[in-house]
Amino acid sequence: MKLQVQPRVALIDEKIDFCVTGLPPEGKTKITATMHFPWAVSEKYQSFAWFTADSNGSVDLSKHKPDSGTYDYIDSMGLITSLQKINSEGGNIALNISIDDSVFIDIVCENGQDRECIRLERIFKLPEVKRQQITDEFMGELFYSENSNNKTIVVLGGSDGERSGLSLLSGPLASRGFNVLTVGYFNEKGLPKKLEEIPLEYFEKVFSWLKKNPLTRANEIYVHGTSKGGELALLLASRYNFISKVVASAPHAYCFQALDGLMSGKNVSSWSYEGRSLPFIPVDNDIFYDHQRHCLEKNIPFGFTTTYKKVWKGQEIKRRLE
Repeated sequence: MKLQVQPRVALIDEKIDFCVTGLPPEGKTKITATMHFPWAVSEKYQSFAWFTADSNGSVDLSKHKPDSGTYDYIDSMGLITSLQKINSEGGNIALNISIDDSVFIDIVCENGQDRECIRLERIFKLPEVKRQQITDEFMGELFYSENSNNKTIVVLGGSDGERSGLSLLSGPLASRGFNVLTVGYFNEKGLPKKLEEIPLEYFEKVFSWLKKNPLTRANEIYVHGTSKGGELALLLASRYNFISKVVASAPHAYCFQALDGLMSGKNVSSWSYEGRSLPFIPVDNDIFYDHQRHCLEKNIPFGFTTTYKKVWKGQEIKRRLE
């Protein structure tokens, strides 16, 4: 039996090819993947899949569907995308995130008594990627290299207000030649404590800095936003025509009431301009707290999607009746 996995060392976002040869025709084999993050060693993740070899005694994950396992579709990256937490000490894996160390994934292939192991190394950034902290005009961090493609991406986080996790995206993008600027907009020194009426004028400082900086000077700016940052990315792109491309991950299509305002009962937008709240959809507290209570009772993750959908639907019905 021969386990072939390529590439052995690669960027975290690079596709991996898995192939097993030398198996008995129609023989059964199990492939297992195990990993942990370097900043959360106690949190262990694992996936597995059983396969039936073809008539040539081969299994190619890009062509073969598992018989059973943690995923049930044809995908060469299925073992990676279906990794599940199997051990935890209850820590917060979002703390102490660092892209300086590699992620190692152990791949084990078993066929009867035959067993082969391979260790993969996945890196978050190439050695030539540099980082620059910005604390004067705004709070941010620039990821860049000398071989930049002169395209700049502004990366915006969500309602947790943390920027450390954004490096997991910024490192690989900078390794692909982009200039990547992560921007904090609340809950940092010198910024609003709450995600509440954040002035859009703040981002005009960011865009002005990008246009003047010799590393990032370009006519086009791209924006990537996640969750509440996705709402912000779409909002900024609707106002500033030099933003030519937007990627919004789990965004909102509308501006909703400020989350902190929702908790405190303050009826304001998340965003403002010239000192005034931007138009927003208010959130019904009864819907919000009923859903929160339901999630707690069922011990399932709580999110805002259900609340936002119900509130938006209510607004649509109200408009039709007016």
